[in-house]
Amino acid sequence: MSKLTEDSNALLCTFENSKIGVTFLSFLLLEYHVSTKDVEKYSESIMNFYGFTITQLNSSYSELSFNGYIDSRKDSIRLTKKTDKMFQTTKKPVDPNEIKRIKEAFDKYWAFVPKKINKLKAKRIWDRLKPSENLADNIVDSIEKQVKYKIKMDSLGKFHPELQQPDRWLTNQRWEDVVPEMKSVIKKQKPQRDER
Repeated sequence: MSKLTEDSNALLCTFENSKIGVTFLSFLLLEYHVSTKDVEKYSESIMNFYGFTITQLNSSYSELSFNGYIDSRKDSIRLTKKTDKMFQTTKKPVDPNEIKRIKEAFDKYWAFVPKKINKLKAKRIWDRLKPSENLADNIVDSIEKQVKYKIKMDSLGKFHPELQQPDRWLTNQRWEDVVPEMKSVIKKQKPQRDER
């Protein structure tokens, strides 16, 4: 994956997770000012490099100012504490072993998923979740139990709802669902005699 693609993906994830309440165009403009420390409004680089029009810039600056991310002046802006807090990052060096462990844990999870759809979405959610080794094991155990329970219910002819799609299953933290014990499901009841 190229550096540009990685940076774009990181920017999109930041936007999706930020709950910033502004349009993506305004977010890009804000990110430009944060990353370049450029406080000049309507700078040539914004209009030439990013291709913003004056109308788009006016709209974005108004939106950012209204939402409290910048203090807008005639020809310049000042970033607010709200913006500083949102873009405050303390990046730790990424451990290659940790990345490998998370990928392998996802592969274990994916092996148990009955409907193998939306893998990319599920992978993104998994990566955002960054489960610890203990949580990853818990998730894998839970999906395994839920799948086995569903198969058992189907074989007994009893209704049990389908498992959610993998991405939704992770988003809704369905690994926390309690699966009934198989023994209580399998118990055979003695037929009742009619004593008439």
